[in-house]
Amino acid sequence: DNLGNLYFNLDFTPDKSFEKNKEKNILLEKKNNLYSEIFLFIFYKSLKNFQNHRNILICGGLQHGKSLFISSLIYEIRISLNSKNFFFIGSRRDEKIMQTTLKMNPISFFYFESNNTTCLFNLLDTPGHSNLSSEIESGFRISDGIVLLIDCIEGVNILTKKLLNKIIFFKKICFIIYSKLDKVIFELKIPPEETMKKLNYITSKINQINLFLGYDMLLHYNPTKNNIGFLSSKYHTFFTIKSFISLYSVKNIDNYNNKKLYSFFWNKSYFIPGERLILSNNNDNNNSGIYSSVVFILSPFYKIINFCLTEHPKQIYKFLKYKNLLSKFIFID
Repeated sequence: DNLGNLYFNLDFTPDKSFEKNKEKNILLEKKNNLYSEIFLFIFYKSLKNFQNHRNILICGGLQHGKSLFISSLIYEIRISLNSKNFFFIGSRRDEKIMQTTLKMNPISFFYFESNNTTCLFNLLDTPGHSNLSSEIESGFRISDGIVLLIDCIEGVNILTKKLLNKIIFFKKICFIIYSKLDKVIFELKIPPEETMKKLNYITSKINQINLFLGYDMLLHYNPTKNNIGFLSSKYHTFFTIKSFISLYSVKNIDNYNNKKLYSFFWNKSYFIPGERLILSNNNDNNNSGIYSSVVFILSPFYKIINFCLTEHPKQIYKFLKYKNLLSKFIFID
């Protein structure tokens, strides 16, 4: 009433809508329980099939973004969406306080193929401190493949050289990821031309280490060979040369050979905007040629990142709707 007293009706009879909502909640609980039982059944069944198990070691230098990379994978696969600022660090209390990995932390992912087969991927997050190299050593022995993360700003350090030596010693398949690409754009504010030169310098330094060890023919890293990727875990973005070529090949004419685009997009080839030409060597000093990798890969990436972070979400939504791209995106509140 007006005095603030509360009165309850003891003869309360629930409406039909209340009963319907109650039935829906019961059905949802049964549905979730059924899904969990099916998942556990597939999980225990896949554990018996060792041929579909793969152990992947995530290694790199100190603070090169290994745990943040795994946390972004967890976020994208919707394993944990309770907190938007979710960050994967082991259950140890000292790891949470220090915000760094001290022990090797495994985490499993399921991959369902079209032929009703399941693959179990065990990602092994390893510490990046040189005093904890025993954890990395044990991870090398049980892993099937290596993912090596290298900071774009710091580049190749002493621990990275040791890891490259171990990759060659254990004869493991390695995929290199250049992490923290967002810091190059927003903190250092390096233009795309300088970023491309910096990434090429890191790649050449890695190949020089392999050449010094005498394994240059076995392990030659180049973005055109799809053994190098580019990552920004903070903004959940990852791309390779192959991903950009697949986008450009959609508007391709007469089924142009995509293998030629690999050499044009990252090797020493120049794009002349006025004449729309791609030259392998820009010997003519009068031509103001730009690296083709800058024009077709890094510049679009810079524009997309700046557009998504500076524009209002409504403007981004209108742009995606205008380009008929809404079906390819997932919107999260």
